[in-house]
Amino acid sequence: MLLDENCEGRIQTILYVVPNTTASSDDVLMSIARRLGWTVLSATRVNEIGLPFLKEMFLETERLFPNCTFYGFANGDILFNTEVMQTLQAVSTVCRNLIFSCLNIVNMVLIT
Repeated sequence: MLLDENCEGRIQTILYVVPNTTASSDDVLMSIARRLGWTVLSATRVNEIGLPFLKEMFLETERLFPNCTFYGFANGDILFNTEVMQTLQAVSTVCRNLIFSCLNIVNMVLIT
């Protein structure tokens, strides 16, 4: 899931599908996800038991959506309420303030 400032603070959901032998169930899942406005991608690299590499999923997502504030991962059985947006925006504000404070400290040290 992504929080994209260019998407007016909406969460962009991405479904990574691991190719397997039950193609018909994958097709139904992908169709539902697309109807809900999700981006559907195929997990191209998997380990020896067929699970995708999380790092590869993040790298591909960052490449496709470079302007996002947050990149995150959640299993399909995790439910979020509407407060997840408020939480992510609060974290973003705190992080920006911390970075700004650190830059000011560095500037003060360099000036003196």
